[in-house]
This record gives sequence, C-alpha cells and structure tokens, in this order.
Amino acid sequence: MTFEPDNVKLLASYTKKGEDGPSRNRTTSAAASNRDGGSSVNAPHVPQLPPFRRHATPAETSPALDLMTKTDKTFLFLQGHPSLFWRRLSLGLEEAGYATRKVHFCLADWAFWWRRGAVNYRWTFKRWKGFLTDYIEREGITDILYYADAQPYHRAARQVARKMGIRAWAVESGYLRPDWLTLERDGMGPKSHFPKDPEVISALAKMNAPPDMTQRYSHTFGQEAFGEVLFNLLLAYGRPFYPFHYSD
Repeated sequence: MTFEPDNVKLLASYTKKGEDGPSRNRTTSAAASNRDGGSSVNAPHVPQLPPFRRHATPAETSPALDLMTKTDKTFLFLQGHPSLFWRRLSLGLEEAGYATRKVHFCLADWAFWWRRGAVNYRWTFKRWKGFLTDYIEREGITDILYYADAQPYHRAARQVARKMGIRAWAVESGYLRPDWLTLERDGMGPKSHFPKDPEVISALAKMNAPPDMTQRYSHTFGQEAFGEVLFNLLLAYGRPFYPFHYSD
C-alpha cells in the first residue's frame, strides 16, 4: 500500500474547513466524499462542497488554525489501524512539510509504528487528559488522528481537542465495506457530521462526478486478519511494558 503525496495534501489542505481526509484501498468521489462524510485516501480529486454542520466548534472558527495558508501544522497520531497505514500516512505528511507526533498506549502501537520519536504513555487512564493537554501545548499540536472513535483514550482526546480548539479526526473501517477506510471529523455514527436529510445527500451526489472504482492498492483478507491477530497478541503479551493500559 503506497501513499501518494497528493493524498497528503488532501488531508492537510481540507482540514481548514473540516473537509475530507484519507481512506484506504480504492477511490471515490460520491456523495460520501463531502466534507462531513469521508473520502478515499486514493482520491485524486475531491470537489469542495458546501458545509453541513450541526454546530460550530472552536477548531472551525479559530484563525490560528488556517491550514490553507499556514505550514506550521503538527499532526498527533494516537492508536491506528492494525497495519502500516499510520506509519505511511505520517511519512507522507512529513514529506509534504508537516510535522507529526505519536503516542503509544501498548506494545502493538509501537510495533505497527516502527519509527523513532514517539512517546510511550504508561500512566493510568485518569491522568490521560492532563497528559494530553500538556503535550498539545508543548508540541503545538493542531490536529489529532485516531482509529476507532469509541476507544476510551480517543473519546477523551476528542473532548480535550474540542476544549482546546483543535481538530480531531476519526478513521474507521468505513461506511463502505470492504476496501475502504473512512476519515471523518470528530467521529462516526452518532457523532457524524454527515447530513441526515435524503434530499441534501441526493443533491451532494449530483454535484460529484461518477466515482472512479479503479483498485490502486491491494489489502487482502489475509493481511487484515494477520494484522488484527498480531495487534491483539502484542496487546496481551506486551502488558508488562504498559501495565496501566486501559481498553474497552
């Protein structure tokens, strides 16, 4: 799975308006690719669509986070997909001129990241919000990325991000399965900003060109199963290295 620089620009530039970000194996520009839905990591073109919000957050209105004109953006990666996707996304962002940081919660996080410079969080869950707040201030974090928005550390991170006026982005296995990873602001399901009105969704679909369904990256069932099994084995047997790790 190779990460293309154009897709890094997609994530970095569209964070200004809370628009699309990366997803995984194929390409789409259908209605699901609007700013409050999600988009494919492989999408060579994602049209700019009118925003649909239930509410505005400090991150959406803060002039200090104008990601279209500023380059001093720092992305914090929390727990990611059980594959090398997180590592490759961070490398792509760095190649595009952005800074990245990483926090590990367990041995599996370390194994799939396999890069220097990450911070190991080995304290209790009760201390997580305080640690994260200090870390964001110290490192100048502008965006937080996490896989699975229901994970306890990620729920807390979303609350901290909202309070501090920075953006949080959730990555999940996707509304379109298999073959896709979906990126959405804050979270998915009940936390989604995707419009609920069928007429609005239909109008958005008409604004998009037919989706390009060309498969660009392969990710087999065997790879997915191996990653899931390895992640959970490392999570279990690596507990002595992260004795206070809390999982739902």
